[in-house]
Amino acid sequence: MKKIVCDGKNLQRTQEGYAYIRLILDAPETFGNNLDALYDLLTELGTDTEISICSEEEMDQRMKKVFINASIENERLNIILTK
Repeated sequence: MKKIVCDGKNLQRTQEGYAYIRLILDAPETFGNNLDALYDLLTELGTDTEISICSEEEMDQRMKKVFINASIENERLNIILTK
């Protein structure tokens, strides 16, 4: 299982936020900087992946919903949210 720990403060709908996502998820260069692209990336993960997000209250709330909804769609994805 691939385990990823990230800081919710860095998960914003900004250029920097999407760059952070590309880094932690090893996304391809073609990854779009939008919520639809994030959802697609998360739901298409082919290996068991656990993403622990600390400071979840500081992350973009729409992005948070994408992580949660993607984990419902992709049984190989587990999202852990902590304060």
